[in-house]
Amino acid sequence: MFDLLIRNAVIADPLSGFLGKSDIAVEDGLIAEVARTLPAESARETLEGDGLILQPGIVDARLALSLKRFDPRAAVKSGTTTLIAGTSSTGCLLKGLAEKSCGLTVAILKTMLPGENISGPNPTAREIEAFMETALEDGAFGIKLLGAHFSLTPEATGRCLEASQKLGAWISVQAGKTQSSGTPFERLEEVVRLAHGIPFLLTHLDDFSDDLDRTAALLEAHPEIITEICLEEPDESLLPHALAGKKRSDGSFLIDFMSSQDLPADVASLLDYGWTLMEREILTPVEFARRTALLPARALGFAAKGFIAPGADADIVLYDPKTGKAVHSFACGRPILQNGIVVGKGGIVLTTAAGEDAAERHGLCAHAIPGGVPNLDRSDPSGPAPECERALPPISARTPRAGRRI
Repeated sequence: MFDLLIRNAVIADPLSGFLGKSDIAVEDGLIAEVARTLPAESARETLEGDGLILQPGIVDARLALSLKRFDPRAAVKSGTTTLIAGTSSTGCLLKGLAEKSCGLTVAILKTMLPGENISGPNPTAREIEAFMETALEDGAFGIKLLGAHFSLTPEATGRCLEASQKLGAWISVQAGKTQSSGTPFERLEEVVRLAHGIPFLLTHLDDFSDDLDRTAALLEAHPEIITEICLEEPDESLLPHALAGKKRSDGSFLIDFMSSQDLPADVASLLDYGWTLMEREILTPVEFARRTALLPARALGFAAKGFIAPGADADIVLYDPKTGKAVHSFACGRPILQNGIVVGKGGIVLTTAAGEDAAERHGLCAHAIPGGVPNLDRSDPSGPAPECERALPPISARTPRAGRRI
C-alpha cells in the first residue's frame, strides 16, 4: 500500500515534458507510480489536487538569507524544498537552521568579504585556498563572490575560480562586478575569460537584459558556465526578464536557473513572480519547472530530484494557478506545507565530506556529495509534451495580486 496518493493534479514534469492530469503515488519518500488514475484505496492517505499544478519542489538558487530576519518558513511557503543560501557566517546559519528547521535541504555558500573575512580585494592564492578549506570544513558547499564594494580584483577572481576547481568547491560569481574599469559587459567578458573554461555559477544576469544579443552570444560560446537571473516584479516592457525566454542554438534556454533575491515573509516569492511569466506566456509551467527544479537539481548533483517519475525523490509542490501561491509541499514524501501552513520539521544540509561533522554538531542531517560545479546537462525532454486538457485557466479567471502589473 502506498503512503500517499495525490489525485487529479495537473503534472508539469520538466524531464518528460508532460503537462496534464495524472495521479501520483508516494512510498518511502519516493514517487512510486504515476498514472492517469490510481484507486483511492491503494494508499493510506489521499490528497485531492484538482485545480492545482504539481511540479518538482523548487530549488531556489540564489536566496540571500539575512541572519537578522532569518526565517526558512518563508522559503517553504514559496514552494521551495531546496535552497542555495549565501551567508558570511556558516556557523550562525547552521544554528538558525537547527532552531528553525522546517524540512528544507540547504546548500550554504560562504560569501567572501574583502576587508572583513579576507584581507582585501586582492588576496593571494594561498589565502583564498585557506578561506575555501575553512568554509568547507564549517559546512559550506562552496563560496560566493559579491559585487559592489565587496568586489575583488580581476586577478583575485581568477585565483578564486582556480581554487574552486582544485578544492572541489562550488563557486558563484556575480556577473560583471570585478574591480576593473570598463563597461558592465566588458567586465562580464573579463570574468568569462578569467575562468579559462572552469565551470561556475554566473549570477545577476538580469542586469544585462538591455544588452541581449552580445550577452547571449558570449554565453552561447561558453556552455560550461551555469547561468542565473533573479525574478523580480517585471516592468511594463518586461525588459528585466527578456533573458528568461532567450534560447541557445540547440533549443535549450540561455538562462539555466531562476531565483529570488531575498525572501522575507512579507514579499512575493520566486513562484509568485514566475507565475507572472507564465501568465504572459513567456514560459510554460513545464519550462518554469525545468529552470526552478530539474536543472538546479542536476547542478547540485541530485540524480533523483527535479522530475516527476517513479524512483524520483518525492520533492513536490502543488500550487494554485489562479493565485500563483504554493498550497502543499513535500520533501522526500514528508509534508512541509499543508494548505499554505508550514508543518515541516528537521532538515538536511548539503555539504562536502569535509563539512559533515559541522552540520551534525548542530543536530542537522548532512548529505555529502562531491563538490565543485559540474558541466551541466541541459538536454531537453525527448519530443513535445503530449496533448492534454488546458492546464491553465484563462488570465481573466486568475486572481490579481496587490502590486502586480499584469
